[in-house]
Amino acid sequence: MLARLVAFDVLHCAERARTEILEHYIPEGQIDTFYQNYFIIKGIKKLISFVCLGLFWHSHCSAVQTNHIYKPFCINLEHACHNSKRSELMEIKVLDDNEKVFRFMLNDVDTAYANAVRRMAINSVPTFAIDKITFYENTSSMFDEYIAHRIGLVPIITPVKGYDEKDEILFTLDATGPKTVYSKELVSSDKSVKVANESIPIIKLANDQRIRLEGKAVMGTALRHAKFQPGLVTYEPKEEGKFEFYVEGFGQMPPREIINKACSKLIEGVKEIEKKVK
Repeated sequence: MLARLVAFDVLHCAERARTEILEHYIPEGQIDTFYQNYFIIKGIKKLISFVCLGLFWHSHCSAVQTNHIYKPFCINLEHACHNSKRSELMEIKVLDDNEKVFRFMLNDVDTAYANAVRRMAINSVPTFAIDKITFYENTSSMFDEYIAHRIGLVPIITPVKGYDEKDEILFTLDATGPKTVYSKELVSSDKSVKVANESIPIIKLANDQRIRLEGKAVMGTALRHAKFQPGLVTYEPKEEGKFEFYVEGFGQMPPREIINKACSKLIEGVKEIEKKVK
């Protein structure tokens, strides 16, 4: 599934690099299938270098000032052809970085690169969400399924490390009316994994109405259900090769971490495709 998500962007990158090299650096009549496949692999590795930006941020940019421009690496086509004298440099300028919003300018890339990062950030970053709910009592005016759906959409804080897809966190809720039940009443068995926003209304209970339930939070991605989506990620083309990214988190994790994890997932997918192509 991951390979299918990035296949279009990877093949676009590979074809672009291959075509450029074939047209400008290889004499006509001296190309065979071996070299063409070789250039496809180099195109894929070029994309891997681009998305290594996420690892660079994670390890070197814990304290970011808005006026800094980072130039983590230079990608030179000489790696694909010894006669090449052309180089490309990607620049990243952080515009805003706080708990809710992360904005940055990505320079010297094309739409395929920008869109690959955006798509992976939206649908391939794993987060916790309450997925399985057992009702022991529900005398409210709402069906079990309706309440379960609302609880599932409550964002759950997802720590950066220490958890994986096999973990399950238990949440309990026991409330009696008359009152409005809020997300803060979802009590977690793990103090590190809890609701991200305590003021989300779940249901209004009338006099003597009661709900009592248990829910299990599991990790998943937005490919499975929208409740696992970590935030909104958009970009705006400013000029040729320049894109302004806007990342707004839903509370599960810092918006900057959404991009870091997206880049890590993209690297995994590209490596998988590279292995298949070989």
